[in-house]
Amino acid sequence: MKTSLAFLVFSVTAFFSPLRAQASSKVKDGGPLPMFKLKNLLWLNLDLMNDLENYIKALDAKMKIIKEALFDMSSYHIKYEHAKESIIDSPVGSFSLIHHMQSDWTHWLVFLQEETGQDEMDSLLSKIRYLPTEQDVSSACQGISRITNAYDLSPEKISRGSFLGVQSKSLLSPRDFLQLADYSMANKDFEKSEQWLQVAISLLENPSYQKRILPLFRLNVVDLYLKLSEVYVKKQMWPRALEIVETALKFQTRNAALLQMQEHLSYQILLNPPSNATHNLRNGKHPLRRNGSLHCFYQHRGGFPSLFSTTLKAEILLVDPLTVFYHETPK
Repeated sequence: MKTSLAFLVFSVTAFFSPLRAQASSKVKDGGPLPMFKLKNLLWLNLDLMNDLENYIKALDAKMKIIKEALFDMSSYHIKYEHAKESIIDSPVGSFSLIHHMQSDWTHWLVFLQEETGQDEMDSLLSKIRYLPTEQDVSSACQGISRITNAYDLSPEKISRGSFLGVQSKSLLSPRDFLQLADYSMANKDFEKSEQWLQVAISLLENPSYQKRILPLFRLNVVDLYLKLSEVYVKKQMWPRALEIVETALKFQTRNAALLQMQEHLSYQILLNPPSNATHNLRNGKHPLRRNGSLHCFYQHRGGFPSLFSTTLKAEILLVDPLTVFYHETPK
């Protein structure tokens, strides 16, 4: 939450600084959030943090009661560890045991089923309507996009917090860069979407950065690789998209989405080969030849749950439906 707010403050503040005189008209047109709303968001963030802290305190108080009760019950059993029959033989001991089992544990079950921290949770839920909307996030993305275009800033510089020679204390997270990539892709700016995704991937693959990512908000780098391959597909860069997919398959060899994309790209390269006669597949040079309606290529099947585990000679006989003839298949 703090990172998202920092992202909004940084983007909108930077966007409005040179255009402060036009702020009112931008707001009317559904532009970025005005400064007073951003300040309210910062105060809201503090309120939410306090509610969350109070919720933790309520859980801790309940946990403390449980631990103290467990200690008392354990002490009781330790006391009579070697004389359990004395409890059964004694009328007083028998009564105490029966009453404890019937009454105490009934109350314990009621206590454990109580919704701890409900007041704090209600307070959190009551503030949801004040959180930024998807339109607000889109406006913030638009502000960042305008900044990078107007001042020719690269996503790499933004990731380092460098803005017009000034080092910002607010750094964006991989999730922020993913949001910017999605925004750019939705606006068909595939070049910028590619750059945002590359920055996000580089951060996720940086071991020193991994330590600062909360498990709740951790992204899967494989998902970003897949999204990056989709960007290259939009740019019709089939070999590059395939390289990205095969890099991701090193992390998850049986990822169904990656395997499906790999198969799709392999056939796409076959039917619509690049201008050069040779391209890189699986880190090796594999020729792709065209002779009229005849297409021949070498296909790897090692990444698929298939009987084929070697490089195969494949020849397309029919495009629709796709019919492939494999030469010299292993016996």
